[in-house]
Amino acid sequence: MKIKIRRKTLVEHRACKEGLEWFDELVLSMGQEVDLEFEWDALSMVWSLTDEDSRSWVRWAINKGILPSWSLRGSNLSGANLRGADLQDANLVGADLRGADLSGAILYDANLVGADLQDANLSVAYYPTDDVPAGWRRTETGHLTSA
Repeated sequence: MKIKIRRKTLVEHRACKEGLEWFDELVLSMGQEVDLEFEWDALSMVWSLTDEDSRSWVRWAINKGILPSWSLRGSNLSGANLRGADLQDANLVGADLRGADLSGAILYDANLVGADLQDANLSVAYYPTDDVPAGWRRTETGHLTSA
């Protein structure tokens, strides 16, 4: 899906100064002028929510409805490096996460029903709900650890 984000839209949604500066740098780095046009798919979303530099901006844009949030239902993310990813509200139903590195990931309200987490690294992943995936337990601080 091709997405076009206008700087004007960010201003209308009251983007912070740092967010606008990050957007402006991204626009320039992509050889564009004022607005940003790019392909947006599930892989792009996962990458940007994993990337430390873009994670908070992308989460804000999704929450504001500027960027769509893709369902990762049934996705093959086996062996993926999702360390520190902000996967809040992610639909990971039936996803293949075998051997994925989810250490430090934010899984608040993520739906992991039927997800295959065999050999996944969920150390220090934040998952504050009581519906904990099989083979894991939630600590008092809301982090997952092996059962």
